Amino acid sequence: MTDAMVWLDRLGDADTPEGAAVVECEADFLRCALDEPRLLVRGERLCEWAGAFYRGRGLPVMETHSPIRALQRVIPGLTTEHARELLDYLGGERRITQEPGLTPRRVLETLYPQGPWSETPTRNHAAAWLRWLYLEQPTPAMQVTFAPLCEAWRNASIEPERRLYEAVDHNAARALLADWLGINPQPRVNDLGEFPEEIPTGLVHDARQAWRTRIIETEGAFFDDLARRLVPRRLLRVAAEETAEYLLQHREHLTQARFKLLAPLLDPARARELARYAPPPRPAWPPEATPELLHWFEAAYLPYRRWQTDYGQEDDIALATAIIRRFADWYLAHYPQALSGGPLREHLSFRQPLPHRPDDQASTLVIILDGLHAEDALHLRQKLEDRAPRLQLVETRWVFSTLPTVTEFAKPPVLTGLAPTAAVHQPTRAEVLPEREDPLKHLAPGKVLFWRVMDPDRTYHGHNADASLLIAVEATLHRIATEIARIVRDVPADVPLRVVLTTDHGRLFDRVPRTIPIPPGMTAHGRAAWGGRQHTFDASGLLVEGDVAFLHGERFGLPEEVGEVAVILGAHMFKTNDNKSGGEAYPHGGISPEEIIVPWWVLERDWQTPEIGVTIRGRSVAGRPGQATVQVLNPSDVSVTLTWIDLRRPKGAAQLMEINLTIAPRSQAQAMLDIDPWPTPAEVDELTAEAVFHLTSGKRFDVSVSLELDSEEMYGRDNILEDLV
Repeated sequence: MTDAMVWLDRLGDADTPEGAAVVECEADFLRCALDEPRLLVRGERLCEWAGAFYRGRGLPVMETHSPIRALQRVIPGLTTEHARELLDYLGGERRITQEPGLTPRRVLETLYPQGPWSETPTRNHAAAWLRWLYLEQPTPAMQVTFAPLCEAWRNASIEPERRLYEAVDHNAARALLADWLGINPQPRVNDLGEFPEEIPTGLVHDARQAWRTRIIETEGAFFDDLARRLVPRRLLRVAAEETAEYLLQHREHLTQARFKLLAPLLDPARARELARYAPPPRPAWPPEATPELLHWFEAAYLPYRRWQTDYGQEDDIALATAIIRRFADWYLAHYPQALSGGPLREHLSFRQPLPHRPDDQASTLVIILDGLHAEDALHLRQKLEDRAPRLQLVETRWVFSTLPTVTEFAKPPVLTGLAPTAAVHQPTRAEVLPEREDPLKHLAPGKVLFWRVMDPDRTYHGHNADASLLIAVEATLHRIATEIARIVRDVPADVPLRVVLTTDHGRLFDRVPRTIPIPPGMTAHGRAAWGGRQHTFDASGLLVEGDVAFLHGERFGLPEEVGEVAVILGAHMFKTNDNKSGGEAYPHGGISPEEIIVPWWVLERDWQTPEIGVTIRGRSVAGRPGQATVQVLNPSDVSVTLTWIDLRRPKGAAQLMEINLTIAPRSQAQAMLDIDPWPTPAEVDELTAEAVFHLTSGKRFDVSVSLELDSEEMYGRDNILEDLV
């Protein structure tokens, strides 16, 4: 019996050695003791008896490794019952209990490989921790296991993060998450910033139930306050949906200002339904300056144009027609100059730089969505917020498409970075993937890809005669958002990912008739036609006949073989090339704002708030009005706008001061700040301040301010008795 061996398993938790028989009672032991060379004896009492039996006969006996004892040695306060529970969870991974240097963290990493077991406590880590607690609902055994980590996190953090690490179970996490997400009306923890994790579905339900009551109690005004807080967009959308439902039944509480807050958060059908009862202001004429015009387009023209096409009367149609014509005149005057270096040049779509630096290790995917007009782009952005929450919109630019607004002429410039006349047969700025190719197979660190997607244009053309056209477009946008979300999810986590959303041209917001014959010798597509030279032009290269503008091909930067282009300025289309009439919804090729102005939006996965430095310096007399200088340093690669300074005085008094200072990437800027009254010397030491920033995308984040303020007492003296000496 050279291989004879008896193992004593006192706690009954050891693995069975190969070839060993297991005995767990006296009868089995007496039957096997002398016949079985390899025996595993289980149970404290039986092990004492067996040990004495074999040692008295000079036979080898070995105490087994006890996983329970191994766990209890490294996890303070772990009971035997809790240890057995952990072993059940570990299953085949229980062998880790034999590793040298076993720690509670090693146990947790084995049980939950994706768990929040980082040793460095941060606000983002605390958010992940609370979310994990909420979703996993850890048992008491788990709570004992991670207790040492929680204690270390608390000791290494400051308020308010320290308070978050006090949570060790589902209920505590739920309460703190409700504070953070704005669900609790009187939160115990404040100033946490925007919640950085995906929101569990259960908390979305909690928010809906809590906010529905408050919306009714405040007659819809609750949403006005909530919209100005750092509430995640997914929850804001829940509040918007509930508010819209209330306002549709209580329209007397629907104001244009409230609708303006709600509309970007509602699905298109509900926003249109609500818009009927909140007509937007009539827009002014397009501004002459380009930045102001682009702002006018999104803030004033776009909402009015959408409302006008759905609910407008004859005078609204007349105003929209006049505005479109005024814009067309402006663009036709500025576009040729932009091609030769004029002021509009940097706002042309093909002039937009790819967001990529030579040392950049990010994968950059530029998605060119054919025929994506501005409103569809906003809807797609909304869908991405739901389906790809890790993808943060960090920069939004509205830019101008080339002429004419037809794919054949508008897409090559975006791909090459060159004007249409030079884009023909030139290499593209990056590798171009056709729609059928999966970008995941081609994305790599440091690489830029163009991905051509033929929708939404294909859907508009394919379903144009359908009454359900807009439903089909909405489904297309849903599919595109889902595909982008898949890419965001499946690109390896250690590879930075950047996505650019853009298009080649927009579309006219209208259903218009095909009434205009195609000029002789030209080929038409929608609202544009092109061919050989038909007219004699002056130096402007422009000739307008009624609702048709004829453009000199060379003067308007078109390829050499195109001598002349005709574009429609009014609400009409060219007949088809086989001379058919009829009509079409959302055509393109013309020069309306919605055909010309298109998005160039930059999004980044897991984008981190930039480390903006803000300092307020100043000296003045206590109690009187004073001025201070706000100095802002922006080391990031995106523009930021300092919107407000929230100056908090002792005893909770606050002064919210509007700034609206834009700081370019890798730049610094300053502004003057009026402080009234200037704080006393005693108050200066207790002042705190927060700076509220916005990205061009509208995303908000807060930054703590460094205060360097001096205060002089109005009647201060060193010795009040000096005049009596």
